[in-house]
Amino acid sequence: MTLVPPWPSGTVVAPPQMLTAVLRDGGYATPICSLLVRRDVVVEQGGFDDRFPSMYEDQVLLAKLYLTQNLVISDAETARYRRHDGSSTARAIRRGIYHPAAPNRSREAFLRWLREQPQLKHEPTDPDLVDALEAALMPYRSSLSRLPWQLRAVGWTARSRLGGARRQLIPRRR
Repeated sequence: MTLVPPWPSGTVVAPPQMLTAVLRDGGYATPICSLLVRRDVVVEQGGFDDRFPSMYEDQVLLAKLYLTQNLVISDAETARYRRHDGSSTARAIRRGIYHPAAPNRSREAFLRWLREQPQLKHEPTDPDLVDALEAALMPYRSSLSRLPWQLRAVGWTARSRLGGARRQLIPRRR
C-alpha cells in the first residue's frame, strides 16, 4: 500500500491543515511507525488516550499533533507496513467494530472525540476543519443513514470470517 502525501516532500504544514486533509480524503494518514516526533512534544500533548485501546489510538495521537504542531512532509520510505490475521485491525473487522471502507463504530468514536477537542469545541478558528469534520460525521447522524454501511459491514465481516475459516481448513501449497 503506497500512501501519497497531500503535499510535496519538504513542505511545512501548519496546524490543522493535515487533519483537515486526512478527514477529507480518509485515505492518507501517517503510519505511526513512520512518525518522527520529539518525546517532549508527545508528552506535552498527553500521548495516547486510554479510551482508544485497540482502534484509532494512533489517529488520536496524530490528531493531537495535527491540531498543534507544524509538520514536515517526507516521501521517504521509512518502514514497511504488513497486514496479518492477528492484527488489531483484523480482529476488529471480525468483531464487526471496524470496517476499512465504510463508516464504523471505531471511526465514529474517534470523530466524536475529535469534535470535543478545544480547537473544535470552543470557537473553532478553521472553517475548513469544521466542514471536514462535519462531513466525516454525516454517516453517523441517524439510524437510517447507518443502514447501508451496516449492511456492507455485515457482508465484509462474513467474507472475512469465511476467508479465515477457509485458510484454516485448506492447507497452503508450498
